[in-house]
Amino acid sequence: MRIAAIADTHGLKFKRPWANVFIHGGDMTAWGEYRETLNLGRELSSLETDEGMPPYDEVVIVPGNHDRALEQIRQSEYWTFGPHVHLLIDQTWEYGGLVFYGTPWTPWFEGVNEHWTAFMRSEDELRNRFENIPAEVDVLITHGPPKGILDMGKGSEALREAIERRRIRVHLFGHIHECGGRFEVNYPQDGGTRESFNISAIYQERQPAAGTKPREYAREPVELEMGKNRDEGLGTSHPTDDGPVCGDPGRD
Repeated sequence: MRIAAIADTHGLKFKRPWANVFIHGGDMTAWGEYRETLNLGRELSSLETDEGMPPYDEVVIVPGNHDRALEQIRQSEYWTFGPHVHLLIDQTWEYGGLVFYGTPWTPWFEGVNEHWTAFMRSEDELRNRFENIPAEVDVLITHGPPKGILDMGKGSEALREAIERRRIRVHLFGHIHECGGRFEVNYPQDGGTRESFNISAIYQERQPAAGTKPREYAREPVELEMGKNRDEGLGTSHPTDDGPVCGDPGRD
């Protein structure tokens, strides 16, 4: 199965390579309005992808802290995004033999703009929410990173604790613009790995100023090939850059 994933596009148009499943990991809007998000979801599910390829088979959206309207949406309204668009807010979705789980919550951090605090909670509250993540997940999508992995020190300790107790093949997240890239974590007990990708589309220096939106994106979607077998290796057809040193995966 081919998967393409991106986050933190903030209202910008972005490259749309063909995939069976396209994932947006949050902060898709410039202003946080419901109509913006609705339009993007419908575009992804109905328009041709780049180079005239057909629309995606399925689209997954996990909101971010800029997507304010989606914090108030009722679950009964999720269908408004179209039959092939799956809005995952603490939910599991299975497709093609793979288990996907999406959760948008991130911790508060010093200096965050008060207008962009959707789905932000204390670490104690996050621990309760992250307990809903299944014991085994093929693709985990969170808006923010775990503590110490591509996070500039702003990741969630509660999320790190949760994923360390679970078997996860691929973890996709954004939120921290400076840290786009890939990081691999080994499971010493059985020789498996978890591959983590910060899929943020814009670099820190290209972030929008207050009341504006960014002029351009800096990173294209990550493209992955995944099979049903958990022992199969992961194919990355569009490798990400290593990015800056953005967190020590070891314990301090």
